[in-house]
Amino acid sequence: MTAAAPLTARHTSRTLVFAILGAALFMAVVESSQSYVRGIATASPSPWLKAFLYSLPSWLIAAALVWPLIAVARHARLDRPPRARSIAILLAAAIVFILTHAALFSTITFGFFGVHSYAYAFSKVLTYSSVTDLMIVSGVVGGLHAYHAYRTLQDREVATAHLQASLTEARLQALRGQLNPHFLFNTLNAISVLALKNDQKAVVQTLSRLSDLLRISLAAEPLREVPLANELEFIDGYLEIQRLRFPDRLTIVRHIDNEAMDGLVPSMILQPLVENAVVHGIAPHAGKGVLTLTAACDNGHLRLEVRDSGPGFISAEPARTGIGLQNTRARLDQLYGEAHTFAVGNAPQGGTLASIVLPMRRHQEAPA
Repeated sequence: MTAAAPLTARHTSRTLVFAILGAALFMAVVESSQSYVRGIATASPSPWLKAFLYSLPSWLIAAALVWPLIAVARHARLDRPPRARSIAILLAAAIVFILTHAALFSTITFGFFGVHSYAYAFSKVLTYSSVTDLMIVSGVVGGLHAYHAYRTLQDREVATAHLQASLTEARLQALRGQLNPHFLFNTLNAISVLALKNDQKAVVQTLSRLSDLLRISLAAEPLREVPLANELEFIDGYLEIQRLRFPDRLTIVRHIDNEAMDGLVPSMILQPLVENAVVHGIAPHAGKGVLTLTAACDNGHLRLEVRDSGPGFISAEPARTGIGLQNTRARLDQLYGEAHTFAVGNAPQGGTLASIVLPMRRHQEAPA
């Protein structure tokens, strides 16, 4: 990286040199051609080569004078204070450019083209080229300032994009930081219930599974997508803990399409939905409960559903807005924007249904 920077700068300078020399040569050709055509029109033609040799030195001098003009224009930036000082410097540079161009070209004209008076040559060149020189100065200064404005805008866009990415990642990290304590609290609550029942074997098994889940959840990255198979493996660990708490009350039903197993989903996106179904849909109510997990491919989308057999929502009030669902909605908004849907409500078959629809991207298609 460090060694490449000077090469890039040299390449840019070399390109600019060739561009300026090419422009000078082009203008000399245009001007000499105009002189040649004008001579034919006025019945006083002169050789085109003579006109070209007369015009070329003027444009080469202008090309040489462009370099100090660029240096001055870089120093006297109109987009930086004090602007009055920059304007004064640029005006002085324009005057020096015009007078120097006229003086040098007059010297060549006087010495090589047989002009009898240097003063005459100087006044003629000054009158003839001052307007063109002023246009050159304006073009160089205006072009340089336009380039700086473009670079400034580009740098701001890059900085804004980096800032937005940093803010997004920071927000997702904060959401993950809220999720883990919430998950830990509910799991420890399940362990405390087992301890009160003096079920030491279940407590040991639950603590072992909890350590595995914490290791996975703490290692997971909020911005990372994982195959659905990995996500379901994590959910199986969580449900194993819940089965120890409700050995005779919790039944798990899975409807998972094989084609959906390698679909990418945000890490730990199902855990709060499953936890919500167990804690609010099954645990508070007597009798057996059924938790159904569904994953299917649907017209280029991946549909995920978590349904419990609880009573659902008694009224038409909005779905629960606990921390788990809030974080799930926030993470999906950050990662997918409007390219996803997330809904929680009463299921047609009874109970509560949480559904997520994401763009279907398979694990093999994920960028490295």
